[in-house]
Amino acid sequence: MKLGAVAAIAIASAILTALPPSLALAQPSADAGETRSVPFGDTEIVLQAPPQHCLLDTVQAADQKLATLFFRPRAGNLNTYLGAFLDCKSLTDLRSAGPEKVQVLSYAYYLAFTATATNPVPLSRDLALRRICDGARTRGGALDLADETAKREIEAKMEVLQIGKPWFGPVVAQDENGCYQIILNKRPILGVESREALVTIVTFVKRRQVTYTRAMPYFQEWLSSFVKTVQSEVATFVKLNP
Repeated sequence: MKLGAVAAIAIASAILTALPPSLALAQPSADAGETRSVPFGDTEIVLQAPPQHCLLDTVQAADQKLATLFFRPRAGNLNTYLGAFLDCKSLTDLRSAGPEKVQVLSYAYYLAFTATATNPVPLSRDLALRRICDGARTRGGALDLADETAKREIEAKMEVLQIGKPWFGPVVAQDENGCYQIILNKRPILGVESREALVTIVTFVKRRQVTYTRAMPYFQEWLSSFVKTVQSEVATFVKLNP
């Protein structure tokens, strides 16, 4: 298996709406978040949803429909869909009104590289991640979102972005769990242009390759905090799967 030919990076859902960063990032300490184990090959992978978010439930018809419409297609031919989560309010509304009438505020999904189900990655985790990150920087470069020039570049990219044609941007962070790539996207929502930012990362748990993609409404001044939030979520996911 060539680690360079890895899971496809997915684009955003067409049902996102704006949410102020202060509300989107609120994480009450009393809520530890939700977890669920899903089978993959001869092992199980524990998925997690951060506080104020809920994992889609396969026994719920509305959840299954949303997964079929928006999340499973993102797996493509190389990946296996493991699961996804939404902010809990949107998920509650979805189960009563149906996915066609709900505007999702905040979401993420997990994809596993199908080949690793029966062929676990033989390389050490550090080496595999180093190769993934080096390849990502070679293809798309790197950007420091705390830099004012970088902020202007991101804003300029978003301004000229065509609706329905996402921009797969550079690596914006790296840590022991992998490198984080930014994606910008515009979608028409109820006749109004909606902007969103995504951060996607390839990581390794239980010697399986998993892509975690997280999406939120786009706020240029908040992107750096968003990336740090995603890094924290990925760290939790990795710890749940030693």
